[in-house]
Amino acid sequence: MTGIRSSLSKHNLFKRLGMIFLILASATGTYLILNQDEVPITGRSRLVSYSKEEEHELGQMGYDEMTKEYSPYFLPENNQVQNRVREIAKRIIDVTGRRDLQWECHVVNSETVNACVLPNGKIFIFSGLFEICESEDELASVLSHEIGHAVARHAAERLSISKLGYLFLTLTRGLIGETITGNLTTLFSTNLLNLRYNRIQEIEADLIGLEFMAKANYNPYAALSIQKKLQKYENSIKDTSTSISTLDFLSTHPAPEERILKIENWLNQNSSKFNFKNNQTIEKNKLGNENLANTVSKNSANVNSLSSTTRLSYLSQK
Repeated sequence: MTGIRSSLSKHNLFKRLGMIFLILASATGTYLILNQDEVPITGRSRLVSYSKEEEHELGQMGYDEMTKEYSPYFLPENNQVQNRVREIAKRIIDVTGRRDLQWECHVVNSETVNACVLPNGKIFIFSGLFEICESEDELASVLSHEIGHAVARHAAERLSISKLGYLFLTLTRGLIGETITGNLTTLFSTNLLNLRYNRIQEIEADLIGLEFMAKANYNPYAALSIQKKLQKYENSIKDTSTSISTLDFLSTHPAPEERILKIENWLNQNSSKFNFKNNQTIEKNKLGNENLANTVSKNSANVNSLSSTTRLSYLSQK
């Protein structure tokens, strides 16, 4: 009798689990279908459940936090470095086709090597980057990459993936119970869900950025030179007291070798789209006789996190 009861209990458990699986699969499938989206330029299919308006609101929240923290270190409006960086950014912005974004560029006087573009088009360049970028083409490469994230709506995509994971766990808890789903919470944590998408999005931002560079008449080959310089810089600062923000900017991107390979493939496949050849104009198109970094005041911000709370909360969950 005990064996029969045990068999029936197992049968009921499997039946219940089967029903739960069907419900979860149906709910997930419906969610994915209703929120399917396509990345501009690359055409990659992905999940986005946030509207552009919601995304812009999140970007504004991040902008308010960042300006509160860094506005004392913004370069003045009439500063020649600020003007030159804005000119480079404008050339790229003009070819993106995203006039709905509230584009605005700020240069933060800081030794930190970093740059970011919020979902609403607000651009932040930290002047430490000028120590590495020796030409307008190289700076344009960094800007094009970060602008590519905004145009591709990568922040909304990452948040959508996080939301899907949260909804999955919530529904599972309701159907199975908190005790059984304890391990699932760890398995389907936001960080694990986002790892793959971060890598895909970073490489995608590289490719979108190359497209923008070519259209804006910058030399796309500069993407190779700046990658090699960033790789060299990353190796030089290991085990040092370099700011968290600089380390975050470098470590959250895919391995330089992988990015360089993808960039080289794109250049080989799209050479007909532009007239530049390798280093043809990179050396000629210098930022100036003096490096931009030398024109920035020494009274710089002591930045340790690129407002880690701001970027992690409002942007990328990196």
